[in-house]
Amino acid sequence: MRYSVLLAFLAFVLEFIPVVGPLAAAGVILGVGWFTGAAGGHLLAVGSFLLGFRFFQDYVLGPIVMRRGVQLHPLLVMFGIFAGADIGGVAGILLSVPVLALLRLIWYEIRARSAADENSWNAVTV
Repeated sequence: MRYSVLLAFLAFVLEFIPVVGPLAAAGVILGVGWFTGAAGGHLLAVGSFLLGFRFFQDYVLGPIVMRRGVQLHPLLVMFGIFAGADIGGVAGILLSVPVLALLRLIWYEIRARSAADENSWNAVTV
């Protein structure tokens, strides 16, 4: 396929954008393949790979692992990654999910301690 190195680099860059990045990369790759006259078999193989493997990985397996692993909503992760990109560039993108998970743990710890303090206060005054 023509421009394969350039398309691979574009797919690499778009991979950092959750949910829509891989879909946009697949669209660009298939569009360039179609308009440059890639052989039908190659275009079909690339399309099958992108549809099968990438769809399963990005839209089925990824959200399940994210929900169970860090217990964050995928939409919160997406907005966190966008905020991390604005604040810290590539480093912000890579560190945004661990920071969100840490903030989630701190929030739940604060809520658990305040509930425990409230329960102990009620037990003492009764």
